[in-house]
Amino acid sequence: MLKILDKNSLFVLLFFLSVFLPTSALNFSKYMGVGIGLIIFALFLKIISEKNRFNILLDKYKIECLLFAGLGLDLLFSVFINLQCYENWTQFVLYGGATLFVMALLPLSYIIFSQLSVQGSALDDIHFQDTIWLGLALFILIHVLGILFFFLGPKMEPIYAYTVARDVLNGRTKSILNHYTTYGVISAITAIFSIAFMLSRKKKDRINILAILTLMVALMGGVFSSSRNFFWTLGVGCAVVSLQYIRSRKAVLVATSAMIGLIIIFHVVTIYVPAIGNRFDPYLPYLQQLRYGEPQIGHTPGSDLEGTGFEQRIKIWKTAISLWRHNPIIGIGPGVFRLKNTMSSDLNVHNVFLQMLTEGGIVGLIFFLVLIGRIIHRSWNHPSFPVFIAILAALLFDNFLDYSIPFVLCTTYMLAALDDYSGMEGRLS
Repeated sequence: MLKILDKNSLFVLLFFLSVFLPTSALNFSKYMGVGIGLIIFALFLKIISEKNRFNILLDKYKIECLLFAGLGLDLLFSVFINLQCYENWTQFVLYGGATLFVMALLPLSYIIFSQLSVQGSALDDIHFQDTIWLGLALFILIHVLGILFFFLGPKMEPIYAYTVARDVLNGRTKSILNHYTTYGVISAITAIFSIAFMLSRKKKDRINILAILTLMVALMGGVFSSSRNFFWTLGVGCAVVSLQYIRSRKAVLVATSAMIGLIIIFHVVTIYVPAIGNRFDPYLPYLQQLRYGEPQIGHTPGSDLEGTGFEQRIKIWKTAISLWRHNPIIGIGPGVFRLKNTMSSDLNVHNVFLQMLTEGGIVGLIFFLVLIGRIIHRSWNHPSFPVFIAILAALLFDNFLDYSIPFVLCTTYMLAALDDYSGMEGRLS
């Protein structure tokens, strides 16, 4: 089985497993998570056991491996130092263990996707370009379903009956994912990926048409998600694309065109669809005048926290800082913020850097920041750089690494795919 799966088909398989919802499942965050984790871990062991591949990877990523190992040891130590924060073994597994589990899938998934295109592997994906359409087709499907959900609403529920989207039926567009914010951010990163993908390929063929279609549906689906993080992530990503390709008129034109198209789509939707437009009124009051002809009282979505989305995050961040002060060096322990904050057990810190500080302490944050710096240094002249920066931008306002396996799979696949094209067709000058 392993030998017939290439990188692209493996990504499609793992993604569908990550959103599949068995009808008898009770906890939407755990359905297929353990199974996916075991598959990824088994594939990782298979890859590093081939010939001298472990030593090659260790030699190439020696500093990154040491930093990640240091971060992991810090979080494990924090778990045991703060065992009293978990009232029972169930909390220990579902909060502390699950947080470490999802984060560990990030480097493992990236290594798997990136190494499947390395010649000489038993899982060799030499012809990955021939099947790259599978990954693009999956992204198109995700966003087409999201767009259909926006227009058809309840009529789409039979399709979602076997996906994690069934658990959070709040009327907002989220495709087959479990939350509209996750969908919106993946839409933004997909759009940046599509732009970088087209710019990194010298060959012009049908694959580029798929990439253009992917960009179009990602922009439309992201707007329909009504996620403010979508616009932030997309804006940062497009800015980085423009700066990276500043000498190429074509690149700047693509990024500029995408932003202009997004602005047009955004205004059309927010003006003619009040359900979405009302969410942006507190931030863009002129939309009220465009929609109603006169200013209206802004609408704040229902929430356990009062205030706008940003005001809610400020309250969450203040709570995180308050908890961090109890153990500033080593942190309060993975998953403990969910248990100890007074707002909701469903909340994470909504900022990956602040969550690392809160739960891993100053030591964990230092390891994490240096690791990020190393990755930025390595990817500086690669097509994957805008995607990586867009991912970091998204994580400033929500920590998807804390709970979303689909986010981990999508982002690591995009980074690995762009690194492949960089390696085969040359780095950016």
